[in-house]
Amino acid sequence: MEYTTSEGRVVPLRRVAPRYVDQIRAKHTIPDPPTYSFKAAAGVIVTKTHDEESVKESGPEDKAAWLDYTTKRRDSVAKQEQEVIEFLMYQCIAQEPDPISEWSVNFALHGLEPPDDSDPVKFKVEWVQSEVLANEDDYAGLITRLYEMGGLVDSNRAMEFEGLFRLVMERLATAALRGAAQ
Repeated sequence: MEYTTSEGRVVPLRRVAPRYVDQIRAKHTIPDPPTYSFKAAAGVIVTKTHDEESVKESGPEDKAAWLDYTTKRRDSVAKQEQEVIEFLMYQCIAQEPDPISEWSVNFALHGLEPPDDSDPVKFKVEWVQSEVLANEDDYAGLITRLYEMGGLVDSNRAMEFEGLFRLVMERLATAALRGAAQ
């Protein structure tokens, strides 16, 4: 198995069992949405989970709880997916990083801090992102392929997933640009 970048670099890949990805995801607690209660017929108290629609008609406390929940959920899911991506890059890319002296950037010449090779996962991820992948299309394509190999995306739906992944990346880049401009 392999992935070919837009510049023609062939990246050898190996499969990983989906259960390992499940174990990584299980390490992260995704918060439950807040709830609200109301009195139904015959005085029975009913508790329901808030959603985007129900919170619109709620008081300030519920709206604050919903905002807190969405922020914590977004952060938890982002950390979870970052760890999954790093795991897949480390485990599924069947090639070890080149020594720093062979990277395309002369770190010392430009006063840059080279990646820390004491953390093999972070080092390999940095190498893949800096030296192997030429652009965002390569990144989206590789992540899609790794998700397929990890059993996270059905191969029949891989193109749909890749399109969604690209859209998310574009939105993140646009948000980063807006933030930098302010």
